[in-house]
Amino acid sequence: DAVVTVGELLAADLRRRGARRTWVVGNWKSPEEFRFDPAVVAERRRELAPEGALVVGYVGWLNADRGLAPLLEAVASQDDVALVIGGDGPLAGHVREAAARCSRIRMLGFVDPGRVPLYTAVADVIYYGLDTSNPNARYSAPNKLFEALAAGKAVVCNDCGELGRIVREEGCGLVVSELTAAALSDALRALARPGRLAECQARALRAGRERYSWAEAERTLLGLYQSLGLAPASL
Repeated sequence: DAVVTVGELLAADLRRRGARRTWVVGNWKSPEEFRFDPAVVAERRRELAPEGALVVGYVGWLNADRGLAPLLEAVASQDDVALVIGGDGPLAGHVREAAARCSRIRMLGFVDPGRVPLYTAVADVIYYGLDTSNPNARYSAPNKLFEALAAGKAVVCNDCGELGRIVREEGCGLVVSELTAAALSDALRALARPGRLAECQARALRAGRERYSWAEAERTLLGLYQSLGLAPASL
């Protein structure tokens, strides 16, 4: 009767394959989940990063295909950038070693999902990279992107799937052409320029409130249910 999928790229592909009725319900978040007392955020930030540093955040799977090695190198090379990184996976040991060498890299280890919004709020920039040689990457619509939008954080990513498309369309961050330390360093320096970070953050927050919010996902789901006769019209 209908197909529900997570992004416009997948929806278009499914239509080409014969799914006439497709509904997009993304991994969208509620901005309210990412609102905290500014004093709480400031205190946590002081614990994790030097004062005045541009704080990059990543909490997720620590795997080689996320481009974490060049990110670690890029952060270590810039005295005014800090990285708060959490999660588990094959590269956990490599991340710990990098954190031991550079005091501006803080390794959190496994992070309870309930704590992810706070660490997102602490960051200025959310990073997400993917190996574009993986066919699945061209459809990627990651949670990290929509967490960043809900929290009003700039995004640094590479060009894959919904990730690159949305960051470009919304103007909420920078899309690098390749996951190298040099490219990521250039992106972080660009965001540190006066006004650039604030502009990207404002655009991210607007997109997270107006387009990519869970309230919009709810409306889409209810519209689907109504069209199939599975929900009262009053909803």
